Amino acid sequence: MKVSRILIVSIFVSMLVLPLAAMNAVTPSVDLKAPIESHSIPSQFTDFNQLGAFEGIVTQIDPTGGVRNAIGTFQNASYYEVGYTTAYQTVVENQMATDDGYVSFAQLEVAGRSIYPTGRVGGAAAALTVMISPIVVLPANPADLNLRVPTLVEAQILADEIVAVYEADLGIEFERLTTAKLPTWVYYNFESTYYIDQQADFFYIQFISMPDASDGSAALSAMQSRFSGLGGFMDLLEGSSWPVDRTDFAETLLFDHVSEHNWYYSDAMNPLYITNNLMRPHVRADVSHADYVETVNTGVLAMAGFDVPNHLNDGEGTETYSLKQHVGYTGDIESKMFQDQSINSISTVVAVTPSLLEIEGMSEYWDYVDKDFTFNAPGSIGLPTGQTIPGDSTAEEIIQAMMVSFPQIYAMQLNQSIGYWDTNMFDSLIDSLWASAGPFPDLREYFLEFDWSMVFTTYPVEELNQDALRLIMDEMGINPDSLFDTINETMFEDDPMRALVEAFIRSLDSYHLLDILVNTTYSNPLTLEGYINEYITNIESFLTNVTGVSLPSSYETKEAFAALIEDHFGLVLQGLWDAMATFVGDTTSIKAAVQAMVDPTHLADETVPYFWADLYSSVVTEYDYGMYINFEMPVYTGSPDPWDPPLLWLTTEDIVLTFDLDISSLTFDGPHLTITKSVPQQMTIDTAATVTITVENLGDATAYDLKILDGISAGFDVEKQYYWNVPTLAAGGTWTETFQITPEEAGTFAVIPAILCYFNVSLDTFDSTDMLNWDGAAMYTASAIGGDIRVTTGLDVSIIMIIAGASGVVIIIVVIAILKKKK
Repeated sequence: MKVSRILIVSIFVSMLVLPLAAMNAVTPSVDLKAPIESHSIPSQFTDFNQLGAFEGIVTQIDPTGGVRNAIGTFQNASYYEVGYTTAYQTVVENQMATDDGYVSFAQLEVAGRSIYPTGRVGGAAAALTVMISPIVVLPANPADLNLRVPTLVEAQILADEIVAVYEADLGIEFERLTTAKLPTWVYYNFESTYYIDQQADFFYIQFISMPDASDGSAALSAMQSRFSGLGGFMDLLEGSSWPVDRTDFAETLLFDHVSEHNWYYSDAMNPLYITNNLMRPHVRADVSHADYVETVNTGVLAMAGFDVPNHLNDGEGTETYSLKQHVGYTGDIESKMFQDQSINSISTVVAVTPSLLEIEGMSEYWDYVDKDFTFNAPGSIGLPTGQTIPGDSTAEEIIQAMMVSFPQIYAMQLNQSIGYWDTNMFDSLIDSLWASAGPFPDLREYFLEFDWSMVFTTYPVEELNQDALRLIMDEMGINPDSLFDTINETMFEDDPMRALVEAFIRSLDSYHLLDILVNTTYSNPLTLEGYINEYITNIESFLTNVTGVSLPSSYETKEAFAALIEDHFGLVLQGLWDAMATFVGDTTSIKAAVQAMVDPTHLADETVPYFWADLYSSVVTEYDYGMYINFEMPVYTGSPDPWDPPLLWLTTEDIVLTFDLDISSLTFDGPHLTITKSVPQQMTIDTAATVTITVENLGDATAYDLKILDGISAGFDVEKQYYWNVPTLAAGGTWTETFQITPEEAGTFAVIPAILCYFNVSLDTFDSTDMLNWDGAAMYTASAIGGDIRVTTGLDVSIIMIIAGASGVVIIIVVIAILKKKK
């Protein structure tokens, strides 16, 4: 029962966090219809050891018609005789037989496009991570038991052997990027008489590939082919319209090695058991110890996902969607267990759509977990806040309670931490710095001379490829010269990370960014206050020359930044600037300005409410969701009988989702806001166009303290603010902001979605000393992810610029603070 719950959680999590590449496609032209037939019969009863595969399909459709799909499997490739894994296993078995180490796992990611922190979008890219593990040697004389650990060079050679197979299969070349050591304790005993108990080096070696368009396309097609050969739900990758160039592929090969004397020995085929041996060295036993000779199995974890923004249109009544018809697959959808009934498998189909979800084409014998499903647990369910909910709560009630309580427990911890602050906590520091005669150390020299090798002691990087790192930075649009031109090559050979950090420090110093640490600057508040705007100019110069971006106007002076902080947090930073500017030897006014900003009650009132969030009302209330799984879920009945349901297979003509994209017909308790960001679909370089951000309140109550946070990637010239706020928005009300953007250069760039925060009650009602009784909560939402902008040069040369996919949210904090400099 615990395993089944973990599986459910894993599938839902994979739907929420899997990075899905954005794509552009058209709605299927074929008619969507319910399947002609759907079969499912009981297999043998569950034997967790005899599970050969796990598989799942996850589809999410947002109210704007955007479609995201993820399809994956984790299976015992050796049992199913997966053809393409044989060459990899052969390499590993040869290493186990003769070398001092072997490849214990290899993780490959191949993406149809790459989104960089600066907002630039590149073409196909691949990353490969290989782990090299040591080997325990058990000779004929067990007294000679020993551990073989490869050297750095030997580990790289072992990695290169399996990389060569990937290169042959995918048709691309990999460059080694980094080699890192992971010191790990190894313990092994032979018949409780002879022991190995020592620390040994495992190696993590990372490779990258940034192929040209032709080779990248070939690699993506190769990934599509190898995944479609895994069978079961993965057959859908055979579809003739599968958007391979907009797909992210992820694959992990794990090489299991067992004998009946291993601690983790099992005759099970379950691929989950393969993970038990990841950090256990292979035992190379002499043939005289036949019972200790290890056999090898390969596990393969494969997942493919893609995203289609604005794929469906909201029409009259309900809408329908079929992944099968979208990707042009012509066969029946079959579960892995239907195709190979010699062993069990677990299969799931998950859908998350706007309201009125129905899933057609599934067997009536598969269990269906929806909002109303309940486990009927015998006791109450505890929450992180210490509260409980009844054991017979529905899935919706459990998810809602969790999505509310997790942010609240963090908010309570933050509030408690701030409560320990003392308004006078910085007084002694201010006095020691600005009310004493010194002497004061030159911190700039300290940073320049600091031994940065002390920072990297956990997982030391033994080697780093400068050329590969330069290539990555070039693709990101970052100028690598200021970094690499100052590297100490001798140090780089011995300690590459230390050499990189020190080169970065020297690069900062070349733009005078360490000058603020000079003792004659920081030791006098009058001098420091007068220098801050010059320092901000130095920061902008660094950003412009290295990354091609510059600060927004609200960050360009200390006065503008203070206004932003006061507007957003209610903290009067300008009061500190004023006190420093009038300093004549008395620190009283400076301390008073700092005390006003660090007042615990005021600081908590301005920050904690944003963490007291109701993520369920923010995100999930617009959606309906459900999951089919090929066995009967456990429901507590009070019977002591063990839960051991039969597993079911499936073959169906199609799986069709029915739902209603129009969420305006839903009833929302309290305020419920949506935000859209409208960008023209076609633009011309150096020609301005209007972007419109629209907020609507679809709920039945007023929203309070609304804030929009927006960002624009590099590649655009724009003069706008990144932050807007209004005090209220009534039910049915609309709030609109517009600004101009101008594309400046050819290429592909990410346009970041706008984020909206609001509250269901006024922030004025929040009391940090009585927050448990506050009936308010922060709500968050974002504009739709995805969409295309076609930018032309004016000479009919087209450039495609892609709005950020799912990973755009991850980089928003980076991009939000930058603004392309005007020409």
